[in-house]
Amino acid sequence: MAPASAVAEGGLQDGGIEDRAKLSAIAIGLAVVLFLSISIASNLLLNSARIDLTEDRLFTLSRATRDVLANIDEPVTIRFYHSKDAEKLGPYIVSQAKRVSELLKQYAALSNGKIKVERYDPKPFSPEEDLAVGDGLRGVSLGAEAIQVYFG
Repeated sequence: MAPASAVAEGGLQDGGIEDRAKLSAIAIGLAVVLFLSISIASNLLLNSARIDLTEDRLFTLSRATRDVLANIDEPVTIRFYHSKDAEKLGPYIVSQAKRVSELLKQYAALSNGKIKVERYDPKPFSPEEDLAVGDGLRGVSLGAEAIQVYFG
């Protein structure tokens, strides 16, 4: 076994290994905190930022649409009916509902407060279902229970 002076001459000082372990743990902890901070900040700041990378710019509003939305004279109310039960019909309905909802949000944001979007989840025998039917929507039967779902 080497004497203590030989260990000190070899570059290892008393507590050197423990100090490195502590510094490594602190560095890892700071890296995790930094990562979480950046993630939360980017989520809050860039929530509405989007980039359309499709070839035909399918998810970008045209200049003409933006101009029409910016120049609406009178308030407009859009009623969006989306039965949450309709999502049982498949992922296509889920993605379409999200797409329509985001589009309506974009319309409202670009209209200088002239477009108001009302969202409804019509349940069977509810006032929302009566409103949907009154607006001309027809329900689609879902499953053996024949629950009516609405999307429009």
